[in-house]
Amino acid sequence: MLTPESRMKLLDRIAALVDEDYAGRSEMCQQFADRLLRALTYTQFPSRGVMGAAIYYNAKGKELFRWNHAWVRVGDEVIDGNVDSPIRPVKTR
Repeated sequence: MLTPESRMKLLDRIAALVDEDYAGRSEMCQQFADRLLRALTYTQFPSRGVMGAAIYYNAKGKELFRWNHAWVRVGDEVIDGNVDSPIRPVKTR
């Protein structure tokens, strides 16, 4: 498994690459998952990409929103770019 520190460094780097794409990470879960999977494979972490439905529910269990989504599994660990990637601070001058 990834250490918390190595996980955050890797996710931050992947997020920075995805941020360069036309829509940023909010619209690019497949690209985020693909880049992460490639990095993990390169570093010899056994991992696999997953595509499926992501669903938001309200407190009463009613479905509010559903979309196609991508994430990566490393053993029992789930890494989701929408949840796990840190928000990069905006640099001001």
